[in-house]
Amino acid sequence: MKILIENEKYPYSIDETSYRAVLCTKQNYIDFVFSIDFWSINDYKKQWHEGIKKLQNKPVSCLITDILNIDKIDEEDWKDENGTTPVIGLLVLYKQNKKIIIQKLLLSGGKYKKYIRKRELPLENIYDYIPQYQKYYPIFYGAQEYEWIVNANTIETNISLEIIDDKPRREFSDSDDNLVVTTKVTINDYVDEIDTPIDDWSIDMYKQQWKKGIERIKSYDSSCIITRIDQRDKYPMMEWWLLYKKDNKIYMYHDYLLEDEFNELGIHHKLTPQNCYASIPSHTKQKEKYRIQEWVADISDVRDLTIETVNPKDMPVKDSLRDMIEKMNS
Repeated sequence: MKILIENEKYPYSIDETSYRAVLCTKQNYIDFVFSIDFWSINDYKKQWHEGIKKLQNKPVSCLITDILNIDKIDEEDWKDENGTTPVIGLLVLYKQNKKIIIQKLLLSGGKYKKYIRKRELPLENIYDYIPQYQKYYPIFYGAQEYEWIVNANTIETNISLEIIDDKPRREFSDSDDNLVVTTKVTINDYVDEIDTPIDDWSIDMYKQQWKKGIERIKSYDSSCIITRIDQRDKYPMMEWWLLYKKDNKIYMYHDYLLEDEFNELGIHHKLTPQNCYASIPSHTKQKEKYRIQEWVADISDVRDLTIETVNPKDMPVKDSLRDMIEKMNS
C-alpha cells in the first residue's frame, strides 16, 4: 500500500494549509485532502504507519485523513469548550473474509473534542473510537442518524415544524445574502433550528407546504417537507425531508440539493408547494444516497506502507474539485 502526497499546497482548501493525497492499493485509488492546522505532515505520516501496523493484529484500524476545527458553525451542541467544531476525517480499514474493506468517514461534533486536545491526538486511544462497520451513515455534520422512523398513527404528534422567529434577517450579517427566519424542526426526540430563506418562498408558502406534506403521507406512500429553497438564480438549492410509508411506519431522510442534484432528479422547473411532490425520488434511491462508499483491498496489500511526495501532475487520479472549479470559472 502506498500514499502519495502532492508537493504543493492544495489551492482550493478553506484555510490554505492543506495538501492533497492519494491512497493507492492494487485495485483502487482513494484521494483525500488533509489540513496541517493541528497536525504537521510528519504527524500524519506517523499515524498512517501506526494505523497499518495496528491492522496486523486487530480486526479494524484507521488512517486519520484530516483533523481540524470549524469555527463558523452556529449549532451549540456541536461545539467544544473553545466554541469551535472538531472534525475528524478517517479511512477506516475493516478485516472481512480475508479482505480489507476501506470506508471514508467524516466525524464531527463537540462529542469528538476528546480527539483534539492541546493540539495532539491520543494515538493509544483513537482506535477505541472507530465506528463499527455499517453500510449507511449520516452525511450531514452533527447528524446522529441517517434515517428517522415515526409511527404512522402518531405522525402529527411526532413531527412538527414552526417558525419561532418570524422577524427577517440576513443569513450572514456582513453580506446581502438571503433574508431568513428561524424554523424549529422536531422529529421524535430530534430537535433542530435552521435558517429558512424567504426571498423565493414566503413564510405562508412554507407553512402551506408543511401542512400539506404531513397530511399527504397519510394517504400516499411518499411525501416531503421543504425547509429551505431558493431557485432564483442558476445555482438552485433546497433542503428537505423525504417521507416514505411502509408497514405503518414513516421513514424520514434529511437531504440537501444543489444544482447537480436538481438535474439528477429532473427538476428544471419552478417548485411550488403544490408541484414539489412529483420530484420525490423512490425510497430505494434515496436510501442508497447514504450508503458509505467502500473500496476492497487484499490483506497482502496492507502489510506495509510507503509514503512518497510527488508533483500534482504525477498523481494517478484527476482532482474532481479542480475540474469542477475550472468548469464553473469557464
